[in-house]
Amino acid sequence: MLLTVDPAYAADVDPAWVVQVVTAALAAAREHTYPHPPPSREGATSRGANSPSLKGRGRGLGPPPVEVSVTVGNEALLHDLNKRYRGVDRPTDVLAFPLQGDLGVPRHSRHPRHSRESGNPSVTPAAADRQLGDVVISYPRVQQQARTYGHTEQHELAYLLIHGVLHLLGYDHDRDEDFAAMREQEERILGRLGRTDNP
Repeated sequence: MLLTVDPAYAADVDPAWVVQVVTAALAAAREHTYPHPPPSREGATSRGANSPSLKGRGRGLGPPPVEVSVTVGNEALLHDLNKRYRGVDRPTDVLAFPLQGDLGVPRHSRHPRHSRESGNPSVTPAAADRQLGDVVISYPRVQQQARTYGHTEQHELAYLLIHGVLHLLGYDHDRDEDFAAMREQEERILGRLGRTDNP
């Protein structure tokens, strides 16, 4: 796993905790099959956006291990990425950039780290087969939402990490039943980590 943290938040982010959360999210997803395949969409996913389907992947998620890149940044970074890759001109709390489409469909050409247009060689074809994608989180949003929801920053960071990883795996929440399935999975993973909605 690759973790990049804005120096302004380095003292607040425990790298071991990030690895633990991402590992728990990946492990839980292998045990659960997503019930309804959402439509596919190229580019970033965020709360309310689409991503590839997990249907039929459950326990057969592919050859582990997979790699996930996590970036913890500021509001300006998330605003820029949201505008550039989703066409939404406002900041957000978490974005997920899947490197691969559904069941081997080629990687999204709009991915910021591996763009066919730019010819970016930062990801080799062999490595890309193991790379699930990138999760980018706004730490100011972690702080704000932790205060709003009455729990710790560590809990909120875990929730956003899980949310982003689940998007990489194909979970979505455009429909009520999809929202319920995704939320149930988020709660299951938080429970495994010993986290609940109230500290």
